[in-house]
Amino acid sequence: MTAEVYFAQRRATGGGGLMDKIEQLLDAAGLAQIVASGDRVAVKTHFGEPGNTTHIRPEILRRLIKKVRQAGANPFVTDTNARRSPRRTEAVGHLEVASAHGFNCQTLGAPVLIADGVDGLHGTTYPTGGTQPGTVAIAGAIDDAEAIVVANHVTFHPEVGFCGALYHLGLGALTRESKLALSTVATEALVLAGGAPAAAETASEPTALPPDLLAARVAEAFGVVHRSKGGKILYCNILMDLTPDPDGASWSDAAVIPDVGILVSRDPVGLDQATADFLNMQTGIPGTRLMDPATPDKIRSLAPAADWDYLLELVARDGLGSRDYELLII
Repeated sequence: MTAEVYFAQRRATGGGGLMDKIEQLLDAAGLAQIVASGDRVAVKTHFGEPGNTTHIRPEILRRLIKKVRQAGANPFVTDTNARRSPRRTEAVGHLEVASAHGFNCQTLGAPVLIADGVDGLHGTTYPTGGTQPGTVAIAGAIDDAEAIVVANHVTFHPEVGFCGALYHLGLGALTRESKLALSTVATEALVLAGGAPAAAETASEPTALPPDLLAARVAEAFGVVHRSKGGKILYCNILMDLTPDPDGASWSDAAVIPDVGILVSRDPVGLDQATADFLNMQTGIPGTRLMDPATPDKIRSLAPAADWDYLLELVARDGLGSRDYELLII
């Protein structure tokens, strides 16, 4: 089945501009059919690392939250503790960072929670039925919610090519403990698989996964989270401030392509395919980290080791979406 992906371009010449377009996108994509009166709705986003200045804008979340409340639901804004960060690996520092970046109840109109608790251990474990580690733990507040609205700021990313909805929810909805187990592997496991660890490594030290294995694990984790809500998830990709590094970086390099707009869909695969197509079709901005502004594959140019295409293919094969999509312009 062809995915329906709704698009609003960044350009505006008057009126409410982008803020009004957000409401129109959510209406067109069927938010009111996804969330029910009384539902606890996790608005999943990323609050940004200290020093990062290009994370999602609180004003966008506030307008999204307004629409969730109009549907009679009870939204809260959430993220999970980071794998690696000076301050975001536990909830106290994480909430302080969020508030400093403009994400709090007063600015958003909804409570802000760290979904996996103070120490990143609060969650519910589910089997993946696939690769090691064989289980993932969905962060407690996300698991407890009846519905999810994913508010994902798209950037490029060295590990997965770009931060799309699949990566945002597949890794970002897990507890910190589960993220670490999913995204690293003991050196001895690589040796058994025929790898060649550096001489300084020991069998007990974790190392980053090969791109294909990371894609497989993220795909499996995404499937667990997606299925846990029985279709009650709406995915939003914000294609603005398109930097070469993710929001977890403690800096913000210059955007490498112009702002595009916002994409919304109930189909996460079609959404991420449309996102990748938009990223690659833009003309690069000269003088940025994108060495060849005319290259037809911006993603591989900035993240040559990543296997973003394989991640989309795995999730599509799992029956969770279609790479064929219809772009419906608002």
